[in-house]
Amino acid sequence: MPENKEIIIYCDANVYLDHFGSRRDKFRDLGDFAFRIFRRTLDCEFKIVISDWLLYELKHYIPKEKLQEFLEEFKAKNKIVKISKTEEDEINAKKYSTHFHDILHEILAKKAGATIFITRNIKDCINIDGLKIKLPENIWAF
Repeated sequence: MPENKEIIIYCDANVYLDHFGSRRDKFRDLGDFAFRIFRRTLDCEFKIVISDWLLYELKHYIPKEKLQEFLEEFKAKNKIVKISKTEEDEINAKKYSTHFHDILHEILAKKAGATIFITRNIKDCINIDGLKIKLPENIWAF
């Protein structure tokens, strides 16, 4: 019988900011979409990639203790895939844009084995082969 492989996702920093900041657009609670993704991960539907680059970006907006507490449950359920950026990853990201920060997330997602990259910055994505780009509210459609 074939092994049931979990889907690996990578959430851009803006998804975490939606969740922690209870951000809204004109009509919707964006934090609710982020919460649903994280809940589905904890319910064993996904594994989630956490990169050193993501943690670096989030530390400017979310207190370290609060983020660590949030990630504890994911760690306890073995739902985290860790990845670290290299100088080569940064060089590759800079090839695509002078604003390489968003692209670096996409490169790290692919490197970690993610098949879905969840972001609010779709316009800044480079569409790496094998990596589907989704808005948080569209995650149910793979």
